[in-house]
Amino acid sequence: MYIVDARVRPPIQMFRESILYRLEALQPFRQAAGYGEIAPPADTVAAVLDEMKRLSIAHGIVPGRAANPLYGGGHQESLVELVQGSEGYLSGLAAADATAIPDAGAFIDDVKSWGFKGITIESGLGEGQHPVDSDINFPLYEAAQSAGLVAYIMGGGSAGRNISFSDPRYIDRVADNFPQLKIVAVHGGYPYVQEICGVVFRRSNVWVLPDLYFPGLPGEADYLALVRSYGQDRVLFGTAYPVAPHAQHLAKYLQLPVSASIKEKILGLNAANLFELDLRAATSGKSNQSATRLAAA
Repeated sequence: MYIVDARVRPPIQMFRESILYRLEALQPFRQAAGYGEIAPPADTVAAVLDEMKRLSIAHGIVPGRAANPLYGGGHQESLVELVQGSEGYLSGLAAADATAIPDAGAFIDDVKSWGFKGITIESGLGEGQHPVDSDINFPLYEAAQSAGLVAYIMGGGSAGRNISFSDPRYIDRVADNFPQLKIVAVHGGYPYVQEICGVVFRRSNVWVLPDLYFPGLPGEADYLALVRSYGQDRVLFGTAYPVAPHAQHLAKYLQLPVSASIKEKILGLNAANLFELDLRAATSGKSNQSATRLAAA
């Protein structure tokens, strides 16, 4: 089975110095998501990638995070170095803070020169706390659309200082204004699960990445209904690592009460289609055995 972790953050400078790798801040997220007390996250990139490969994860998508007062971030050069040094195992999405980018077109040219697959917009976390549909982001969306890039847009979970920043109406407005832009709703609109499912119904250019919010939390039945129906080609598996541990989160997906063909889509084929990944890089028989053992656990 071809598996892609569509949201993983190894301990490069961009993430290692942020709240993501502070155990006292990380553990409450893990406990709320049903993981309880688990070991601290790995302290080296090699350890993270080795575990992913051992679990038959064939590829990882690393979304950048711009510096912000809530979660930290920054150091885009560390993301460029990580992706370019991964020998094709990782794809990058550049952190894009519109308030710090005077020329969206020139920025997107840089993104393409790095070999990245797209950009990440998390404007609800920034100093200005702009909803993701703020006009200030529009030049970036326009440039990314013209370049055929993917836009990860944080629209769920802790997307801002209050729950309103997670409202899927913001994603819907972006999708309406940029109908050719390939949009991934990070955190899957949580807790507005039915609403984001409605956006997927309305907008063919929107994908859903629930990461740590599915499965096992309220809203699970609606996400399941989505993957069993019109959304089965537009839901992505992701761990949000280091928030969700790889082995436990992958096991949850492998045990989902859906058909094998749907599992294959959401675990990897959908991401492969979205990011135009080379399926010939599928995992070895040994790695596939690891996934099989997780499914039976």
